Amino acid sequence: MEPICRINSDRCRRKSAYRRHTGSGADWSLAFGEVTNQTASDITCSCDNEIFRPDGDDGLGGESDYAVISINADKPVYFWRMAISNSEGTLIRTEHLPVLGQTTGQLSWDGRDSNGVIQDNGDYFAQISGLDASWNESPVCELSLQIDNRVH
Repeated sequence: MEPICRINSDRCRRKSAYRRHTGSGADWSLAFGEVTNQTASDITCSCDNEIFRPDGDDGLGGESDYAVISINADKPVYFWRMAISNSEGTLIRTEHLPVLGQTTGQLSWDGRDSNGVIQDNGDYFAQISGLDASWNESPVCELSLQIDNRVH
């Protein structure tokens, strides 16, 4: 598989599995369809287990090792963006997850930061948004999550 081409590169080839150049530097299409600027204007999200325990024994509900987030958008999105912050507002993890034109999805957070370290007990905030094929971002849906690894 060929690497993704750079816009101004003379070595850009049309056979890339991800992108193909169709003319000028501003005229790109993605392999799964034409680039569109149809950004979702409404994103809703919910989490069945806002309190969870990432302690390695993956039970149900509050014993789950993951916070599972359900998302809905009014228009297709190509990537879900999930940003997790701690109670001080410090961004600890960001992910861009490809979904290629879906309006619903599920994301999960395992209680870890971007370095893979399980975070301390406390309150965290998830901000979820949808990105269209041109990376225009939708409004953000916010959820409160809580890690509770205390012995009960």
